Amino acid sequence: MLEKKQVNREVKQAIKKAKAAYKSKIEEKFTQGNLHEAWQGIKTMAAVNTVLDFRPVCVADNSEESLPNEFYSFYTRFDKDHQSQLADIISRLTPSDPITITVESVVECLKRTQIKKAPGPDHICGYTLKYCAEQLGGVFQQI
Repeated sequence: MLEKKQVNREVKQAIKKAKAAYKSKIEEKFTQGNLHEAWQGIKTMAAVNTVLDFRPVCVADNSEESLPNEFYSFYTRFDKDHQSQLADIISRLTPSDPITITVESVVECLKRTQIKKAPGPDHICGYTLKYCAEQLGGVFQQI
């Protein structure tokens, strides 16, 4: 557990550094008067007009061990200059036991949904998620 916390902390620090470096790179383009490249960089960072490649996370019935690589490909979209630093952290992230998501854990999370919050982009209200958690658990586990 301590090793996991340390690795999570290192990943967060590396991501923060990558974002800060990318921010300074974009600001530099603005100060140089290269507005087109600056806006392209901001659009890349905000994932505007791009299709994000969402892959399924390893679930209880699936023994895929590519989760560290998926994190790597998601977080390196901000800046390609920090790939070697993130690759080093990812090499230490490979879990000895695969991460599993059980139906029970999904149901538990769904039952903690706050019903007075606005629905998300899928237009499913919190009331439905909370009170239909038992029926939706298996479906959401696969998602």
